[in-house]
Amino acid sequence: MLAVVLGLAATAGAFAQALNPTPTRASKLIASFEDDKLDGWVSDPNNTGANVLASFNTDPKYVSDGKGSMKVDMTDEGANDIGGWKEPILAVDLAEPLDLTDWGAISMDVYVPAESLYPDTPGGWFQFLPRLVTANGTVSYGNRDCHAGWNHLVWNLASNSKEGITRIYFATNTDGARPWTGPIYIDNVRAWKSLVGLQPDETLIFGFDKSSDVDLFTSVNGHPPVFNSDKQYISQGDGSFSTDLTDISGWKDQWLDVRTLQPMDLSKATAIHLDVFVPNGVQPTDWWQLGFHLFDTNGAWLANTETMGLNVGEWDTIELAVTPDMAANLKAVTGFGMATNCGQPWTGAIYVDNLRAVIPAPTPTVVKGDLSGDGKLAINDVTLALQIAVGLRTATADQLKAGDLDGNGKIDIAEVTRILKAAVGLGTL
Repeated sequence: MLAVVLGLAATAGAFAQALNPTPTRASKLIASFEDDKLDGWVSDPNNTGANVLASFNTDPKYVSDGKGSMKVDMTDEGANDIGGWKEPILAVDLAEPLDLTDWGAISMDVYVPAESLYPDTPGGWFQFLPRLVTANGTVSYGNRDCHAGWNHLVWNLASNSKEGITRIYFATNTDGARPWTGPIYIDNVRAWKSLVGLQPDETLIFGFDKSSDVDLFTSVNGHPPVFNSDKQYISQGDGSFSTDLTDISGWKDQWLDVRTLQPMDLSKATAIHLDVFVPNGVQPTDWWQLGFHLFDTNGAWLANTETMGLNVGEWDTIELAVTPDMAANLKAVTGFGMATNCGQPWTGAIYVDNLRAVIPAPTPTVVKGDLSGDGKLAINDVTLALQIAVGLRTATADQLKAGDLDGNGKIDIAEVTRILKAAVGLGTL
């Protein structure tokens, strides 16, 4: 039995872990795909009225959390690799309207095997775009790109799309010449608090709060940035930067660029965030995307987001989910720049604020039996354990970690006895 357990542990450890860019933040699980009912989700891209392409997966390599995920056959059962625009590729009709008034973003984990990304001709794009049918109508969101391995795709919710959600569905888009060529795996559709603004788990990289800071920036392919103090266009703090994109079209970078920041070690970051405000009416009339990248002292790109579609008329956040390999390259970040990709040209200025890194606090070491959390084992810990065991006190999560010695999810008298013996030197835990 021990050999089996060790074998399973080794197998699990060999799998790439799903990304969780904000591991200490609260979330609400919308769908977890833990059985063959798939939480009511279907894949019916040709609108046949049946679930054609989605099935239940139990292979742990393709599960980000729990015991299962949803497998989606992107080859249309081998009949036709799905390429170009297809809507809907995934959908769920909710039995009861979903209210996300207290939440600000949605995400889903997507695992993409390399062989599913048209390996004969590498490149192109493979995207998902959600739509929410709400009490205020259907609200469409911009693209998020997928790469081989685990992808954490996240969208800030528009303020008019949080109430009375009755249907969630996704479109997929590729460049047409490169269709999907295999299955993908979906897990953990979640709601999160808004990503906008500096959060307790974040370290500010650049705040855009001083008018003199505009002199640090260059603009090769656009207009020089302008300091803004209008609070409507400030995410947080005393200011933001306005950058005029008028007449810019196609792919362009270096229109907001700085290479001379003080070196900053971001190697412990799990995400980099940037707030962006796009006033309604200045965006291109067909399609548009925005992204950012980080530099080292030599101007080399250390990490970058894909360009992505954002909400208009309110603050939104671009997220760079940092992989462990990427984090290892972020020990001396000294520069930052933005990019856009679009069809028709921009017709005005956008605003940027609060470039920041999510750096979670280290997980504190739990001392077995130390229910008080003072780092040592003593009689006061015995008292707490006894009160919890007889129902006079409810254990906190940390107390349960310290006092649940047999792993059965509770603290009982047998464990109180063990903690007492250890506290007076008659045993160890």
